[in-house]
Amino acid sequence: MPFCPQIEEDMNKLYSVPFLFALLVLVVSAVPAQSEQAPVPTPPPPADRIDSSEPLSELLASRLENLPREFAISREEREEAYAKLLEGQRYLWSMRRMRSTNPGVRVGARMAKNALQRAVEINPKLAEGYTALAELSLTAPPQDLEEAISLSKIAVGLDPDNFGGYRFLGRLYTIKSNLGRGRVNDDSAASAIDAWKQIVRLDPRNAEAWAFLSEFYDYTEQEEERITALRNWLSSAAPVDQGFYGRVMRDQGELTPETAALKLGEALLDLGRYEQALEILTRAVSEDPSNLEAADMLGEALENVSAASMSPVIEALRQAVFANPENLSLNRLLATTLARSGDLEDGAKVLENASLQSAVQDKKASSEYLVSLGDLLADAGRSSRALDAYTRALRVRGIGSGLIRDAEDREFAISVVSKKIDAHKRAENYEAGLKAINEARSMFGESDVSLDKELVSLYREKGDREAALARLRSARERVPGDYSLIRTEASLLTDMGRVEEGVSLVRALINAKPADVSPSIMYDDFVNYVFISSLYNQAGDSRRSIEAATNAFSEARGEERKQIAILTLASAQQSSGDYQSAEKNLREVLSGSPDNPIALNNLGYLFLESGKNFEEALELIQKAVKTDPKNPSYLDSLGWAYFKLGKFDLAEAKLRKALRYDPVSPTILEHLGDVLKAKGDVNGAVSVWQKALRLANGSGDAERIRGKIGR
Repeated sequence: MPFCPQIEEDMNKLYSVPFLFALLVLVVSAVPAQSEQAPVPTPPPPADRIDSSEPLSELLASRLENLPREFAISREEREEAYAKLLEGQRYLWSMRRMRSTNPGVRVGARMAKNALQRAVEINPKLAEGYTALAELSLTAPPQDLEEAISLSKIAVGLDPDNFGGYRFLGRLYTIKSNLGRGRVNDDSAASAIDAWKQIVRLDPRNAEAWAFLSEFYDYTEQEEERITALRNWLSSAAPVDQGFYGRVMRDQGELTPETAALKLGEALLDLGRYEQALEILTRAVSEDPSNLEAADMLGEALENVSAASMSPVIEALRQAVFANPENLSLNRLLATTLARSGDLEDGAKVLENASLQSAVQDKKASSEYLVSLGDLLADAGRSSRALDAYTRALRVRGIGSGLIRDAEDREFAISVVSKKIDAHKRAENYEAGLKAINEARSMFGESDVSLDKELVSLYREKGDREAALARLRSARERVPGDYSLIRTEASLLTDMGRVEEGVSLVRALINAKPADVSPSIMYDDFVNYVFISSLYNQAGDSRRSIEAATNAFSEARGEERKQIAILTLASAQQSSGDYQSAEKNLREVLSGSPDNPIALNNLGYLFLESGKNFEEALELIQKAVKTDPKNPSYLDSLGWAYFKLGKFDLAEAKLRKALRYDPVSPTILEHLGDVLKAKGDVNGAVSVWQKALRLANGSGDAERIRGKIGR
């Protein structure tokens, strides 16, 4: 049943159908609804003791205020009031068992109201009577949330230990706060916190109260209080009544210790307390090896702790794998953890054994284990063994040199071949990479440009840009409508110092659209102006980059696109040396979207480049990396932040990780060289700088890198 318009207006139209359900959860027990033939109580005579035109709560509050100071009631009156309370509660219980359309609901509501009203008339200080009236105001039509709050306040005012009253207040203010559904109302959130705190005072192991407190503390940025609330939730038993939490928080898990563990682990990771997160998440994975979310977060924690902390985790993961030998994620996590602890061979053995055990019954799983083995070995610099694992993965899957027709096998083969080529590139064995590409051509057919893109990437990394350009243009002749090829050619031309040629390819998509073109990213003016701005920025032409970013903003429709345009403009301003304008624009984006990873990363990097706020820069960049942990630009910024802070080992680790995802970035390579030199590895620094020089985009970058090599 919909709420009355006055409530909807007061609540800024928060009460849609889901909120009606949430309210009903407050008062409807787990007793299943009975049939429509439930007996209908005989209606009582109308209650005339209190004028129904005025809110009951106001009249009752007024009566309480006017009670004489020496007010007292006899034992008989107490007993009569309590009897009426029980009578009213029986009617409430009976109403819960009926469907809302049953005419007995309205009759029961009148009888409950008469009984409860009489109870508080006889004993105005009977707190439970006001709590029951609050429940009735939500059960009987028209449901009145504000009246329920007022009556609950009277109850807790009379009895500071009235659990039911505080529970109503906690739940009702949680609904009013709009928690879990958008912009939170600060006043209602504060009232909800106060009420839930009273609940945990009365019941220190109340999971619902701790769960909601943790959410409100997260919103109000009270981090220590949030951690405490989550720990208390974790140690609380799961309640039978979980409906209200589920309605409010929707897809954020159930009101269980398992959900608490995930949220606590995530909160600890957010605060950089990796050792504590490790303890919580290891236990979570041990208790439920199928919990992939916990396993993923455990992997993140493991990346940030010392090898000495990994022994208990390894033991827990071994037990989990033993109980779930077919769980690919757990096997990968165990293997990776062993490798990080310094035992690469044991980690490789885990994946080898898993592949062998699944080879007979599930060849696809067996091939996936071999791909994971290849990744593990490639990350450890064991290129030849990684290549062998990738080759075996294709063979186990039944993929040979012939044309692949199955779509799933085709996607798998493209991924594995790409990994093989990357392994050759890491080893700087470009001829072997070319051979691998040529050998794989028969698998995909002439119309597929996947291998052409791999070949272009290989030539670019090798430093042979002319060969890369020739291959690109050949592929574009075969597939002229491939937008990614157009963008790659434009970027390559810019690398070669021919930015206007590159820009002209993209401008043609803006200025010469076909008349009957359907909407697509290829002919999206906003997308193309953003790309043009990045090309000019790449070429060091800040003026034209700013001009194109301004054009992008003019074409932007919607808040998200406007933010992207502002970010593009800020990047151009930063490159021009206008740090003040860039910072202003980045902070503007973050004011409306505080978790925007691009803005977080770019503002952090701006601080590093302008020589200020290094600690704040680190925090900003860490938040960006958390959102997108494989983004090479963010990882480069993180490594550079550690370098600026003098943490050279961490800087090197993050920069090498960034190179795994973008091995042809001259910026990442130059930064890595700077780190190696700072650590005293001059020969290593020169080697890396030489590679950066081959890939440098402009004369200014090249001169700077040459200067470092010559020093």
